[in-house]
Amino acid sequence: MLIFFTEIKHLSEKYWSECDINPDIFGFQIQNGTKWKKGLFENELTDFQDELNIEFLEELKNFYRTMNGLDKKGINVFGSNGTEPNFNSIYYSYPDNLEQIRKNINWIYETNDAKIENA
Repeated sequence: MLIFFTEIKHLSEKYWSECDINPDIFGFQIQNGTKWKKGLFENELTDFQDELNIEFLEELKNFYRTMNGLDKKGINVFGSNGTEPNFNSIYYSYPDNLEQIRKNINWIYETNDAKIENA
C-alpha cells in the first residue's frame, strides 16, 4: 500500500509542476509547483491518533506515512470575477491543521446527530 501512495505522490507532484490555475473555476485549486509535505514518523502518527482519540485504518496510516498535507495552500480565484483570491488548506496536515480537523470531525458528528464514543 505504501507503494501505491508513493506513486500517487510522485504523479500528483509531476502534474502540479506542469499545471496552471484555471481562471474560470470557482473553488480551491492546487497551485503550480505544489509538493506534498513529508510523511509522518510512527511516533507522530501515534500522537496524531491520540490527539483525536481515533485509531486510523491501516490505509489512512499508510497515506500519512507517505504524505502529510501540501506545502502550499490552495487558491480560489472565484472565476476571475474580480474578487480577491482566497487561500486555504486543501489537504490537512498534522499538527498544522489539528484544530480544523477536530472542528470537521465534530461537525460531522453534530450534523449526523451521532455521539462520540470513547475508545
